[in-house]
Amino acid sequence: MRAFGMPGKDSDRSGRGRTVKVTQAYRFALDPSSAQERALRSHAGAARFAWNWGLAKCKERYQAGRAVLKQEPGTADADQTGTAANEAAAA
Repeated sequence: MRAFGMPGKDSDRSGRGRTVKVTQAYRFALDPSSAQERALRSHAGAARFAWNWGLAKCKERYQAGRAVLKQEPGTADADQTGTAANEAAAA
């Protein structure tokens, strides 16, 4: 007996060497106690807080990058971006 996806006479009659991936899924339900439900809600709230915090940081960096791109070359703010800012931080 051969398994699916293994090359051989029984599983590969087309000669193209294709494999078959079988995915199995299970359906289940949680039935937490009241204390467990409070803990699950607390963890979900903490995860949502962390996600929103990270998203806000990404948006701040994106907006800061857009502001840098809109500056005129030769201005004081534009001179502190890129290599000049890296050199100032290293000093």
